[in-house]
Amino acid sequence: MGKHSRPLEEPEIQGLVFSAYPRNVEGVYLFLQVADPARARRWLRGKVTELSYGSPIAPGPRQNLALSAPGLEVLGLDGASLASFPLELREGLREHDGAFRPRTLGDVGESAPSRWKWGGPAQPVVHVLLMLFDSEEGLPLLLEEQRRQFGGALREVYCRPTRSLPDRKEHFGFTDGLSQPRFQGQPGRGPADELVAAGEFILGYENEFSQQPASPVASDSPSARAHLPLAADGQRRDLGRNGSYLVVRELEQDVQLFWSTMCQFAGELPPEQAKREAIWLASKCVGRWPSGAPLALAPERDDPALREANSFDYSADPHGFQCPIGAHIRKANPRDSLEPDASASWKAVRRRRILRRGRSYGPPLAPFESEAVRQERGLMFVCLNTNIRRQFEFIQQSWLNNEKFDGSYEDQDPIVGDQTPDVGSVFTIPQHPLRRRLVGVPRFVQVRGGEYFFLPSRSALTFLSELAPVAVSERGPARHAPELAVS
Repeated sequence: MGKHSRPLEEPEIQGLVFSAYPRNVEGVYLFLQVADPARARRWLRGKVTELSYGSPIAPGPRQNLALSAPGLEVLGLDGASLASFPLELREGLREHDGAFRPRTLGDVGESAPSRWKWGGPAQPVVHVLLMLFDSEEGLPLLLEEQRRQFGGALREVYCRPTRSLPDRKEHFGFTDGLSQPRFQGQPGRGPADELVAAGEFILGYENEFSQQPASPVASDSPSARAHLPLAADGQRRDLGRNGSYLVVRELEQDVQLFWSTMCQFAGELPPEQAKREAIWLASKCVGRWPSGAPLALAPERDDPALREANSFDYSADPHGFQCPIGAHIRKANPRDSLEPDASASWKAVRRRRILRRGRSYGPPLAPFESEAVRQERGLMFVCLNTNIRRQFEFIQQSWLNNEKFDGSYEDQDPIVGDQTPDVGSVFTIPQHPLRRRLVGVPRFVQVRGGEYFFLPSRSALTFLSELAPVAVSERGPARHAPELAVS
């Protein structure tokens, strides 16, 4: 479905949609607040030409930019246009009156927004996210130059440097980023029947329902007519076309707790045997071996030759004897295993896919090692989708945090699930003759910040940079009062 939509307008689409820029090992995420809307619009006007669009070909620095709902408002987008954005984006991830999203996503206890470092109710509202990617030598210079350009237009709320770990690992020691969907029109090779419709990730193109996803619109004006195509209603202008929605969450990983817990579950064994047992248990929790080899293809032992293997299903393993049903990769991407049958399962899964563009931060800590002074490390989780509720939020709530997922009884995702504080969760490993249950699995990953953003097209950014000031009374009720810095 959705495989015959029009060709992608690559020069309009920000490059993050096409690539995580793996050759740029250093990255930084700058969370900014507008201090002076007029200056900020001028800054944005200059920034439009500096950003990266389309598929990266030659190596070099990359920049991308996204805006929160409060950011769109403070730049001058009128209330009617703001109201055309999805409710999820307008509400965001902050706690406010009547908020249910933190509970829905499992942002509770130590992960509650009230404890966040950015994006929470105790921090200034984030308006702009500027993402910079470069080499180890080039990024400090690029960052310094960007900060000089802010002038009195923007102030920095939070800065998160990141660095890709060697050999495509994440901090728990497993190869990451192996199950990325490819979409129609994306450069590169791959089986045509495995392509996901572009409209699942880019607004303005057919999705897996053979429909174009709902797109935000701008009120008609000379500037809108100059930069934006006509919307579906034939009256307003399509502000979303060639854009996407960005989910950003800072996830702190407790590597020492993860491996000490696996050793504890391994039991009283000689040291080397205990380590092998701990790696086996950790791999059962993840669904892949540290090399990346999936348990569905290598159930007994790690096989680095299968590191890149991604064309597999669970048809031969319906009860999870090879890859447990509660394993992280099986919950995040059930493939063919959902009821009522494999065909229906594949269709449902294709309608939930997300593009992950995350990066690790903090120094690596090898498995079974400890540190006297704990250092921050984790993942800047970034994903793209055109329907936040149907894609990201559904995966998080209905699959990862669902104890009853796919016939389970009480299994949380052992890697990123919202385990009950001080109690933990249960993880079941099917075995003959008796299953093995890990009881009291603690929460290894805590949320330290988060927000939803709009990733505009080149034309949409140009339009936004030319907005005229809008009186507060014309904007309608704001989701949050903008916290403007004093310049």
